[in-house]
Amino acid sequence: ASRHAAGKEACNYCSLTSQHVAASGRHFWDTMSCLVNQVSAIDWKGALGIMCYHVGDDMGSDIPLMREIHGAMPDWARDSSCFLRHRMYAWYVPSLTYAELLREIGVRWLYIGGDGKVGFTNEWSERHPFIRTLRHCRQTGLAVRSSYVLGQPGQTWDEVKSWIAFNRRVLSEFGSQMSLVTHGWVNVVTPGSPNWRLLASKYPEFDQSDFVDLEYAQCLILRDFTHLSSGGREPRQLLHELYAVAEQELRILPRKS
Repeated sequence: ASRHAAGKEACNYCSLTSQHVAASGRHFWDTMSCLVNQVSAIDWKGALGIMCYHVGDDMGSDIPLMREIHGAMPDWARDSSCFLRHRMYAWYVPSLTYAELLREIGVRWLYIGGDGKVGFTNEWSERHPFIRTLRHCRQTGLAVRSSYVLGQPGQTWDEVKSWIAFNRRVLSEFGSQMSLVTHGWVNVVTPGSPNWRLLASKYPEFDQSDFVDLEYAQCLILRDFTHLSSGGREPRQLLHELYAVAEQELRILPRKS
């Protein structure tokens, strides 16, 4: 549902396509409270610090849920010395006020997928949802991780080059607040994903066996459903070339405290 709200039918490379019921803010904080109590009971002599990873696809930009969580925060979570911090997935952070709300509930890191959603193009603009998100996060001290995916259906080399240029400009302006940026996660065709269904529509054997060569599936997607195999590139050569580009463009930046 959150993908649809962001204007994206599905994640092409994700096999988790069924909908799940979202947990309420109250349930979230009750669970967190139990976990904190359990951890606090351990006779630990080292530095205190817990990072909680949330894998909900859009939890960080689910505004009603975040407001509910904020309103239900227990006293221990409001304490400035609380050692629990959160890393969440999000589509975008629409305003400075909302970025401040996220920080108040303990969020310190956000993961933002940099492509595939409405408005998330490789053309730089102050109205670009990703650029606005980065500005709001910088003002409130939220660190950001981001990535793009290469080798998606319909992609051309000109588009790949445009993502590289966009990614480098993001790094140039916002690198100090980001812990990892890459435009280059190469598309993986996972069983059950929309990419897999696209592949099986032309090659039914991929739906008829539990034993498949996933690298071969990647190669077929690149050869038959993208525009990247120009110049006589063989599919496996093309796949290795994309991975080389991804490795070259990867930037792991110093971690912020």
